[in-house]
Amino acid sequence: MTKKPGYQDPAGLEGDYAAVPSQPPFIFRNVNVRIFPIKANMARLGFFVHQYLNNDIPPAIAHFRPALPYVYLLTLHYGSLEPGTIEARNIGWISQNEVVFSIPLEWWRDDGSGRVVFHDWACVNPFIFVDDDTSLTTGREVYGWPKVKAEFLEEAPRWAVDPRSPTRLLNLKTKLFPKLFAGVREEERELLQIHRDPPLSFSQIPLDPWNPWFPLTALQTAAAGWMDVMGNALDIIAGLPIRGYRAGRDPSTLLRMLCKAGRRASHILPNLCRQGPRDLNTDQSAKEAEPPELKLTMMTLKQFYNPEKPFDACYQAIVGSDIALDSVNRMGLLGDENQLRGDPSGGFTIRIYHYDAQPIVDKLGLQALRVEKGGQAGVSVSIFKPTFPFWADTDLYYGRGQVICSRPTLDNKGKIKCPQRDLDDDRMIFASWERPKTQSDPTTKSAPKIIKAKKDKDPPIPYNTVRGGATQPIAGPFEFPDVTVQVYGLEANDDNRLKEFLDRYLNDTLGLIPDGWKMKFEPWGSFVYLMVSIYGDELGKMYSDSTNIGSWVEKEVSVCVPVNWYKNGEKVNWGIIRPFLFGNTGRAVISDREINGRPTVMANINSFSDVWLNPSGPDAKRELLRLDTEIYPGRFLAQRAENRTLIEIIEGPNQDERSNGNIRAPSTDTGGDQPVASEILNKPQTINFVHLKQHRDAHEVKDLCYQALVNSKRNITQIHTLTPIKNPINIRIHRYPGRPIAELLGLKGGRKDSTGENAVEIFQAKDPFWMRVSVEEPLGEIVCYRLNNQPWVVFEEAVPYMNEKQRKTKKAHRKRPKKG
Repeated sequence: MTKKPGYQDPAGLEGDYAAVPSQPPFIFRNVNVRIFPIKANMARLGFFVHQYLNNDIPPAIAHFRPALPYVYLLTLHYGSLEPGTIEARNIGWISQNEVVFSIPLEWWRDDGSGRVVFHDWACVNPFIFVDDDTSLTTGREVYGWPKVKAEFLEEAPRWAVDPRSPTRLLNLKTKLFPKLFAGVREEERELLQIHRDPPLSFSQIPLDPWNPWFPLTALQTAAAGWMDVMGNALDIIAGLPIRGYRAGRDPSTLLRMLCKAGRRASHILPNLCRQGPRDLNTDQSAKEAEPPELKLTMMTLKQFYNPEKPFDACYQAIVGSDIALDSVNRMGLLGDENQLRGDPSGGFTIRIYHYDAQPIVDKLGLQALRVEKGGQAGVSVSIFKPTFPFWADTDLYYGRGQVICSRPTLDNKGKIKCPQRDLDDDRMIFASWERPKTQSDPTTKSAPKIIKAKKDKDPPIPYNTVRGGATQPIAGPFEFPDVTVQVYGLEANDDNRLKEFLDRYLNDTLGLIPDGWKMKFEPWGSFVYLMVSIYGDELGKMYSDSTNIGSWVEKEVSVCVPVNWYKNGEKVNWGIIRPFLFGNTGRAVISDREINGRPTVMANINSFSDVWLNPSGPDAKRELLRLDTEIYPGRFLAQRAENRTLIEIIEGPNQDERSNGNIRAPSTDTGGDQPVASEILNKPQTINFVHLKQHRDAHEVKDLCYQALVNSKRNITQIHTLTPIKNPINIRIHRYPGRPIAELLGLKGGRKDSTGENAVEIFQAKDPFWMRVSVEEPLGEIVCYRLNNQPWVVFEEAVPYMNEKQRKTKKAHRKRPKKG
């Protein structure tokens, strides 16, 4: 079989260092987990699982059903998340907090005779909240985890207000749209809270007749709780179809289920009680840890938007990955004293807020004890009591992903495969799901080296939105009526560094496309631009023609490399490559990465108060911008990732200019050595932002399951203000091995400063200016793409020729008959 294409890191990193944020297997040390089982409606739960996982997948491949009428709420603290290989582990590790809603599953599939039989146990986690940026993007792009950025708040104990108050153990906040399709920005809102009942008290005066520890009250609570538990148990045993349970649990199936569960549970027993020693494979590579045997398969729907079709996916897959229990350090029930008085909830209360953007309660069919109206900002809150919550301190092993099935796949003629339908079947035909090919599969005819195709000829791949608007990116086309852009020119040392960067990132890949499709990008000029974009709403609110859910982007910082675009040695157009791109909202980051393939990284982008009242005086230099992002501080030192300052923009002359008092005034003439700025300022036009859209393979993250060259254009429709920045500006770029901005691009004239906690290179911006503009961003265009190890699919109509005469010349050349 042909090898899959490798990941091309825009930052110029190679090997394990480029793949470390997502290099499985992972070793999770000191994982503290609290598990709260919440009762759910089996029929609604089954409907959700069917829509989310089964969809139109043939039962011969896989079919999933909920195993129990419960959803498990897990709160986890990972003391250490580190890759399993020694090389990747030496680079660094991360720590995070996480909240997960998990559904236990039965995994069924066709046994080959047309009969669907039980295969294994599994689970799916449709709602996940994390507080680490690396985990957010890694989980989504490698495995398909629907992770959302959240904040875990630490609050002052409510005991200070009233000693009888319940203790708030968890308060989770996340950014969401308080109201959908209303043109509002995302806000930090409380979504989930966990409370514990107040401690035991007998000495209150006057006596409280409803004290939960009084015998009569305790008996009432115990009777109600245990009746509910017994009712749920009988419901599960009966398995009535009218209650949402699917048929198929005959005696032989139940025996198969018990045997599968028993084999897994047998690994808890001492080795003396088992049928032989664990297999010690001496040939196993020492680079990767041996997986434990007590494991469960986690199912995910991995999908990415098609940049050209806002309602379709360019790639979808069902991915299974094993999470295994390496060791249990400690474990026990939560709320022992309350469970002793007969309260199965352990005295815990869970509060989930209702938002259309996070429809957790409605989608999963969670059965609330009651619903409180008029909570935070008038939002309703569902109150739940868990059933026998417990905790554990464990070490976990998380293995490589395995693709169960995926789409699309191409046949030998380059067409996307579709399922066969009868002539009288008028249902819409979608791309078919296929199992991944293995080495043992029979070989077929050799596929062509390149497939020349046309747009809109392929069957659709509908993007699955069953979870609601909480986790999905926002697709265009977009209108941004109010964008303030600051542009700072940075001179490169020579063209060689820029050429090396372009060769490594784009040319070494696209230059190998055969049959007259050799692409090449070369530096245009010797300048690199630091661009800061602020998206406002004074001149109008941003909106999307396809998904106008709300205002989703705020601030953006990018490093731009102007390029000339060539095809077969002839210049096609000019464009901009952005190897470093930072956004300050989670939805903007995932939208950039998963739709158009921009390598956007989550960052805190802040400006600071003026220095007018500073003790150093009103003439002190002003810090205009500071960008902090998650970074591995050292290379191959096994250090924890930290939020560190990467870029600073500071007003004031550099050291050399201070010494002679010569402050260079910026010129309004930006032509000559800065051709791109001249193009934009003199004749506003379409700007081609070119990116390599890459999605990593679930099993081997150094390889790709999807790769495409995407041209996401932006048109400046109106310039409201255009002004040079008169004061000298210094750009401070901190040196880190994972973000080698100055080194990668060969920036010129930097002055090194190592007086702080980290080495910094300081550059003076050349001819900086700012403008306030209105921008439109049409849908991105796929110029060429490839899936897994299949050939390139190319689209001549997507090549952005500078004029139609070039395109017509190419068409005439292709149609010219051969001589003789």
